[in-house]
Amino acid sequence: MMMPSPAASPVVQRPMSCILANTFSLLGLSACRCSCLSRCNTTQGVLPFIVSPSYYPRASPFFGSLVTEYCFTLNTLPAAAIVPSTCYKANDLLAKIEWYADEALRSAVKGYTITPFGGPSKKVFPSWGAPGTSTLKVNLNWNGTMANGGLVCVAVQKPYTMQNLCKGAPGQCYASVFNRDNSDYCCPIFRAGP
Repeated sequence: MMMPSPAASPVVQRPMSCILANTFSLLGLSACRCSCLSRCNTTQGVLPFIVSPSYYPRASPFFGSLVTEYCFTLNTLPAAAIVPSTCYKANDLLAKIEWYADEALRSAVKGYTITPFGGPSKKVFPSWGAPGTSTLKVNLNWNGTMANGGLVCVAVQKPYTMQNLCKGAPGQCYASVFNRDNSDYCCPIFRAGP
């Protein structure tokens, strides 16, 4: 993925449906109408955390045979590659990941398996944003070492798939990584497909 230049530093509103409004407009897709209070910087590279451009399915170690997990690999950028911004401070944690997701499939999401690099896997219950925000999220609070090579798997009940769950461009998922939730934070958006 190409990284935007530091001059192209969009600051948009959240929740996830609001964050993606500009992205969808650029893609010719319908954008949401939002009235959000918080703002975040969506530029890729303002945080050292990145989401791989592809995810993959696997059998679920925690949720049983009626569930498929869709796994997103995380990595980090070297310090020299981080785009200067006001929203990132050295050693900020990867607080959470949010996906732009179909709330009508809320009951099909059974949770997550999260695995920090070098650490044990853990089952986490599903979490959603406020109704109408189309936001599926998982709290992580990982440092750079835990995030680099870390794995976040979304557990989806069959027959549904991640492609059914994700909203936006067909066959793509939009994931945003966050360093915190306050008045000046980063939330770069990544697109991933199977």
